[in-house]
Amino acid sequence: MALSKIQAESMNLADTFAFTGTVSGINNLVKLSQTSVTSAVATVDFNSSIIDSSTYKNFFFTFNSVTCASGNYDLILRFSSDNLSSFMTCISQMNYRQMNGSDTGHVPNRGNHVLTEDEENDETNASTGFGYIMNANRKSSNNNTTNMFIFSDGSTINDNASSYYSYDTNSVCGSGSNPLNAIRFSASTNITSGVFTVYGVKD
Repeated sequence: MALSKIQAESMNLADTFAFTGTVSGINNLVKLSQTSVTSAVATVDFNSSIIDSSTYKNFFFTFNSVTCASGNYDLILRFSSDNLSSFMTCISQMNYRQMNGSDTGHVPNRGNHVLTEDEENDETNASTGFGYIMNANRKSSNNNTTNMFIFSDGSTINDNASSYYSYDTNSVCGSGSNPLNAIRFSASTNITSGVFTVYGVKD
């Protein structure tokens, strides 16, 4: 069939269109669930009814304006293959940078995936960031083609330095081979506000 080129000015994108074929070039993120915290909770969980690694092998997540009940806490993300009954073993490393200063550092061998560190508890000094979970449908352990990897970036005001800091964390879950089916956001104290969103990434 011959192709017809349509000039941009000839289309009104405010109209309603019905497509019977496949539309390519659109966003490959599928919003799976969102939790808005308005009162104190110990954790924010996305369980196996949401995290389905047989449908999506990669996930994207965001955390926006997250505060906790007391300051100097770490916001962490944990991963489960048995719907939060237990958690996968992670090997993590974190890099931090003072955004309005010269303090930088590297923290290896973290046991959990740290999203932000030492955050102040003032409601104006919340944690915000995003990340990817890759190879959530892992099939075997300790293999770089099948291990689950997590990458995130976050920012907050550090409670110890009262300065803006950014954090990037990389983690690998290489022990065990069961696929991911739940994740948990938590801190050393209750989460008091924030919006958490999880997306599936279409292949």
